[in-house]
Amino acid sequence: MERSKNNQKLILKTAERIYSVNVQDIVRCESEKNYSTFYLLNGQQLLVSTTLKEYETILVPMGFFRSHQSHLINMLYFDHYLKGDNNTIVMKDKTAIPLAIRKKEEFLNLLKTLWNKFPWFINELPCNDIEYSFLKIVFVISFIFVRKSDFGTIRIINSNRQKWKK
Repeated sequence: MERSKNNQKLILKTAERIYSVNVQDIVRCESEKNYSTFYLLNGQQLLVSTTLKEYETILVPMGFFRSHQSHLINMLYFDHYLKGDNNTIVMKDKTAIPLAIRKKEEFLNLLKTLWNKFPWFINELPCNDIEYSFLKIVFVISFIFVRKSDFGTIRIINSNRQKWKK
């Protein structure tokens, strides 16, 4: 398992082939015992014989979230969260991902942090429904990854047109 820091690629070794996958093309990962299945943006599924825990250490700093013992999701493809007894995260492809009760607070804090960090940017996006506010957060995450990969730093202009770096 190797990763190039410059272009954010992940090497995935299946039984038949070795793939070089763009991290941003990974929608989610699901584990079953000592195997992990990667679900890619193009619909392809890759089964590798490595635990999800090993990939978690690589992918969480790149915008992924471990929602459950057997699920790791890319926040770029997060659509909405269903509150209540279900505690379900719904991805853009309408896949329902369970959110472990012990991970609920961490997940909600992640959403809150993103909201608090970029409120001026999020509020300027044209959305009225509370469900779509989550899409705004995903847009901000997408913006961050593009800027980081292109320039190494992020330069954002806030509503007062002042520049700041992260």
